[in-house]
Amino acid sequence: MASSVQGQDRPSKEKKKNKRDTHFVCLPLVTPESVPQLAESLTYFRNVTTAPAPVSAREMLARRQGPEQPAEGDNDGHGGAGGKDSLDHLRIIPAQAHRPPGTFHLTLGTMDLSEQESMDEALKLLQSIDYAELLRLSVEERRVANPPHGESNAETAKAVVGMPLESSQRSITLPAKSSSSSPSAANSATQGQEDKPIEPIRVSLRALGAFSSPKNARVFYARPYDETGRLYNFGLAVREKFREAGFITETRPLVLHATVANMSYASRNGGRGQVRRGGGSGWGKRRGPDTVDASELVKVFDGMIDECTNGEAEGGDHGKVREGYLWAKNVLIDRVRICKMGAEKAEDEVLGLEYRPVGEKMIFENM
Repeated sequence: MASSVQGQDRPSKEKKKNKRDTHFVCLPLVTPESVPQLAESLTYFRNVTTAPAPVSAREMLARRQGPEQPAEGDNDGHGGAGGKDSLDHLRIIPAQAHRPPGTFHLTLGTMDLSEQESMDEALKLLQSIDYAELLRLSVEERRVANPPHGESNAETAKAVVGMPLESSQRSITLPAKSSSSSPSAANSATQGQEDKPIEPIRVSLRALGAFSSPKNARVFYARPYDETGRLYNFGLAVREKFREAGFITETRPLVLHATVANMSYASRNGGRGQVRRGGGSGWGKRRGPDTVDASELVKVFDGMIDECTNGEAEGGDHGKVREGYLWAKNVLIDRVRICKMGAEKAEDEVLGLEYRPVGEKMIFENM
């Protein structure tokens, strides 16, 4: 009986694979605290990286026939067709590619919920998951990676360092060895941690990465950093719940990221084929469809030096640490949400655009 049911389900799932995904599961990053920070940091990023619009043939002819005037962007620090400044080599992103604060989130997976039955089942699953328990388990997994009393495991350490979006430049301080390394002492410490209430996750968005690579950049993103080390395991656990139920079919490793610019939006808005070459007019070295060579741009924003909060920095440089450009800090992760693909205009002008939620559940019921 069970085998016949599985056989009946298989054709529908194969047919579903041919459809485009319509929704996604995510951890929203739009909060009252994050929006002002994102609005400021994104404005700076936009001012520094936006390429001047390519000059049309008609505009070029009009300029030649009429009195000589400054090219667009010459007086606003954007370089323009005839001007140039010290940041001109960074101006490679079309204006339409930049994403506004209202679109910020961490995607856990995409789904096809075009049929009402699938939508109803996904929303039911969303509400049935105990997210606080998943977060507690993520603490347990992190504790294994960082055993108490200085006990270490080389293979575990390599796995932790190699986890996606963990900063390779972040200083790591090992816990001091205790005079007592008995199992009972370790168990006592572990029990004490279990008794502590589970705190919400708060992240900082830092630095700049690019898909598929800096030399072949299509998507620019900020990296989320969680000082408690729980974010990735928690996101992975939530995604696994939706994968087990058959909603998420993605097989690639989870890479948590917050998109700050996407070249495909420039193409959709009439920017296809327009590229910036070098440091003048145009749009960047073309590396492929909707991509640019952003090696220098990523290097600048990925390696900015900020004041270190704990007074220590890698290499003994006290007071400062190389952590990359800060987009926002202390961003609360308090819910899991299913959103419809395709950002829509937000009522709040500061948000700009937003993804319409179709359902959400708070991680902690009492928040």
